[in-house]
Amino acid sequence: MSRWRTIYRNLREVELLWPTSYNGPERQIFRAAIVTRWKSLKSIMTDAERINVSPPHGFWDAVNEIRSELESELEFEQMGIHPHVPYEDVYQAAVALTVAAQQSPYWRSDPNLTHIFRGSNNHEHALIPWIFRLSDEESKQAEKRLGVVVAALRATRPELSEEQAVALVQHYKDEFGVGTWLIDVTWDLRVALFFASFGGSAGKLGSVVSLSCREWERLSANGRNRLGSVCLVEAPGIQRIAAQRALFLHTSHPELFEQYVAHSRYFKQHDGLIFEDLVDPEAPVSREALLPTKDATLDLILSVRENPLSLGEAGPLDTAPIKRADDDIGADDYMEIVLSWAEAKEWRFDQATKDVLRVLRLS
Repeated sequence: MSRWRTIYRNLREVELLWPTSYNGPERQIFRAAIVTRWKSLKSIMTDAERINVSPPHGFWDAVNEIRSELESELEFEQMGIHPHVPYEDVYQAAVALTVAAQQSPYWRSDPNLTHIFRGSNNHEHALIPWIFRLSDEESKQAEKRLGVVVAALRATRPELSEEQAVALVQHYKDEFGVGTWLIDVTWDLRVALFFASFGGSAGKLGSVVSLSCREWERLSANGRNRLGSVCLVEAPGIQRIAAQRALFLHTSHPELFEQYVAHSRYFKQHDGLIFEDLVDPEAPVSREALLPTKDATLDLILSVRENPLSLGEAGPLDTAPIKRADDDIGADDYMEIVLSWAEAKEWRFDQATKDVLRVLRLS
């Protein structure tokens, strides 16, 4: 068992002691107690008393224990940023990022979608949507099967839009036997840590990345270029989507995703060590919470499987991407990205300027 698991649990319990409604001076004291190493806890307690901040009962004792545990681990703050210096395990990553979230919004879980996260159990895997990992012909056949499944779902659940049905298939692709062009992301860092460790193998590195929604919207021109859009799909009654606080990247090209240089952290995988957080009973993170075996949607999937439509009964999907996410990126694609940025700012380029930009890209 990871020693960092206990430290993480203690840290989370301290977080939950402090009401989320606290802000201003109260939040400053909380951050100082958790983050500030150069200032003694006694000094921080004096500051709290001076500005009339009274933390919840048990807060100072809990913080003192956590600070003592971390006292000899100052170097971990420099770990995880590069694959060559990964965190010891997923729980050390969780501790480091929980502390970092007190200082940086990049690692702060926020349902208002300031940032989104994705976890991978092997950092070497390219970020390619399921349907584009296939050959061209296999991908075309898979898209037809997806169309059949989506049509069958909507026949059974007519209140679902095509977008909602595609999102449902993405979350249950193993059960349906077909995937989509979407990439799963979440606004909850803890969910990303679970999936980054779930299925991990010793000797490999897991990773979590953080994306700024505002930056992504700007660089993707609100989803008009090959970076792809961030899609929030509301699907009432779909347990996994709600439990995983899920969103989706729509047809993002893996090369462009890498060039975005998202904030990334890496950790060593250990056989059987999967991140869980059961401290908050209202938002648990565990295999049963995120991938429940008792799920009404599984009954819906069984119904669709038992009453399949033929390929001829389903037409092409309106939400299908025009281009494969893994097609080679060329000068024209980068030109399209530049023009999408210009269009967003209402700039206009004459043909001579476009030619210059294309030559610069080719060089």
